[in-house]
This record gives sequence, C-alpha cells and structure tokens, in this order.
Amino acid sequence: MFLPQIKQCGAMTVFLVTQHKLKLITNNMTQIKVGIVGAGLSGLVAAKELSKKGADVTVYEKLSVPGGRMRTENVGGWNLDVGFQVLLTAYPYLQKHINLSELNLHKLEAAATIFRSGKTTAVGDPFRTRNIFWKTLFSDIGSIKDKWLIFKLKRFVDRYSIDELFELENMSSIKFLYNYGFSERIIDRFFKPFFGGIFLENELTTSARILLFVFKMFSNGSAAIPENGIGELASKLVKDLEEVSFHYNSEVEKVLDETIYLKNSSEVSFDYVINTIPNYEESQNKSLWEGCYCIYFEHVSPRLITPARIGLNANQNRLINNIFYPSSLEKPESKKDKELVSVTVLSSKGLDEKGLITKVKEELNSDFSLDNLNFIQLYHIPYALPKSGIPKNNVSFQENTKTFEVGDFLMNGSQNAACKVGEIVAKHILK
Repeated sequence: MFLPQIKQCGAMTVFLVTQHKLKLITNNMTQIKVGIVGAGLSGLVAAKELSKKGADVTVYEKLSVPGGRMRTENVGGWNLDVGFQVLLTAYPYLQKHINLSELNLHKLEAAATIFRSGKTTAVGDPFRTRNIFWKTLFSDIGSIKDKWLIFKLKRFVDRYSIDELFELENMSSIKFLYNYGFSERIIDRFFKPFFGGIFLENELTTSARILLFVFKMFSNGSAAIPENGIGELASKLVKDLEEVSFHYNSEVEKVLDETIYLKNSSEVSFDYVINTIPNYEESQNKSLWEGCYCIYFEHVSPRLITPARIGLNANQNRLINNIFYPSSLEKPESKKDKELVSVTVLSSKGLDEKGLITKVKEELNSDFSLDNLNFIQLYHIPYALPKSGIPKNNVSFQENTKTFEVGDFLMNGSQNAACKVGEIVAKHILK
C-alpha cells in the first residue's frame, strides 16, 4: 500500500515516503548528483547503493550493453561470453548484491579433465563429484602425498576468514606451493594450468593470498555460469535500478573537477564522480594488466568432454591453457547437433589473429584430437585482469574526495572485490 506524502515547511525536515524508500531531504540540502563512468560490476553496485538512498545517479557506458569485462554477445546463434568466465557462488559480496537464486545458474562439476602427452586424466573433489574418487587417487598428476596436501590445504583455508587470508605473508603462489610441500609434478600438471587460467599467467607469480582466497571460494561453493551467459549478472543489476539513468554508447573522453566530458563534445557536472575506467598514467598501461584471448569454435556432436567441466592443457610450451564446452550447459534448438567449445590462450607469442587461429587449431588436433572445427569468434581482452602487487580485501578513501577512480584493481582481481569496492565508495559518498 502506498503511504501519503508528508511535507512540512520552514526549517522542518521534509519526509517523502513511498512504498520503496524513505528519502530525507532538508531545506538546505539538495539531492546529491553522482555520475558513474562504466557499467561494470563496481559501477552498478555503487549505483544500486546510492540510488536506494535517494541520490540522483547517472551511468555512462561506451558500449551498447552493461557488464564491462563481464558481458555476453550473440554470434552465429550462440551466446558467447567475451572471455570464458565463471562466477563463484561463495563470493560474499556477489551474493549480497545479486540474488543468485533468481538467475538460472548452471553449475560446473568440481572436477577437471587434464590432457597431457596424448592421455586424459579426470581429477576432482570426491565429496562433490560422483565417481571421481578412484580416478583422482590413482591419477598421475601427482603423488599420494600431493593429493593428501590438497586435502590439507582445504582444511588450512577453512581455518581463516577472507580478511585473515589477505593478511598472510605476501609471497608468490609458486613459492607458497613449493614451501607447502607440493611436488614439481603436480605443480606442472595441475596448479599451473588450473590457476594459470584463473590468474592469466602461467608462472604463478600472482600472490599466494589470491591463490588461497580462490581455493577457499572453490571449496565453499560452486563455479557456475548463468543461463544466457555471464552478462546476466550485470543485466540483473540493471533491471533493479529503475531510478538510475543509463546512457549507453556514450564514451567518456576525460573526467576533470567532477565534470564528465563525453566524446560527442558534451559535458555534465556532478557533485561526485565515480570513474571505474581510469587511465593509468594518461594511458592504459598494459604492464598493470593481464590479458588473454578467447577463441570459439563449433563442431559436430558429440563433445570431447561430456560433463560440464573444464579441460586443462598440461602439455608444455603450448598456446592453449584450457578448453570448455558452453554447450554442455545450454544449447539452442537450432544447434542441437552442434557443440560450442571455448579456448583460452594466455599469450599469442607474437602471432597475429590469423596465425593464432591456425596454431590453436593445430593444438586442438594434436593435444585434444579435435578437428573439423568451424571458427566462430576471437576475442582479445588486453585488460582482462588487474595485476595486484600486494592484494588486499579492503580500501578506504580520503574524506574530501569528490572524484574516485575505483575497481577491483584497488583490492584484488575478482568479482567479489568489484562488488565490494562499489559498495565502499557509495557508503563513503553517503557518509
């Protein structure tokens, strides 16, 4: 039921009561105007938190859809994520800001198929994946001690909160794994291809804090992809932001003194500006980011990997890091006799796009026995994941700041951090 509006004049406070929210506006304070550059997770969560408290929020996005690095396109009848990505259901701030139960999530198996020297090995969590225990136990990815250490590592991360994990000694993941006692064999055959695909770098120089955090999230939840693709996360947020103004196809040229200058020569001033697409040192410095390539192919059924699980390439000196079949989760009726496979490549090794596609096809044939592939799409994502020298799980802003440059790069490269930093900057402005 809608309540009537209650207004009092003079020095009294004005209360505007609606079914959805309570706005507090005094006669000497106007509604806060906030401009947000970028409709990725950080910007959308900030918009959500600000608008529900009555702020006037406008979002500028250079693309025609929201999502930023997490968006989905339809190409050739398939829904293609712009870079193979999963969400981790255990991320606390993702859970807080997006009702995952309202998304039709397709969960991946807590397992992987490892390809090496013409052989395949299935490994996984025996507590969550059927018929995987003996395959994992007797697999050649590592010794019995290595497999015991993985179980021990799960118990280790369970003892720490997320905040506590980010206070542990900051060392490289590779150093941590060796110090923990893992053999070179399991590091080369499992940890490098698996976490290399997450970190987007093969040598595991990424901080062990990130490794332990991600390991904890995989242990406590599931990896999943929404029906219709990872872009559904942003779409769900946007649907809930009825009072936020969105301007798509609106590329921002610069932000100066709380004024947003658009490439169409228009400009708009705000009380606060949240820029989620900052230009480092006046240019997008690639040394601060990890990049990757995602290449999609189609082939005639059946799939090489039947369950919804990732395929890791443990062969040395290869372009391909991993493969995954999105068609194991959903398939359009028009594609009932076809399969869609995504291929993740961490470095092109100097090849142009045509040469890269040719070389990837050769590796798919030699390492995975896949041929007769129909190329669908290639995505080069140069700014896929921010590098975190000393990753953390919190951030603060100076009191009188009016323009903010925010994103997961302020804490750690994850969907969780993207949501959390969006919430933090909104609370700072409202405070």
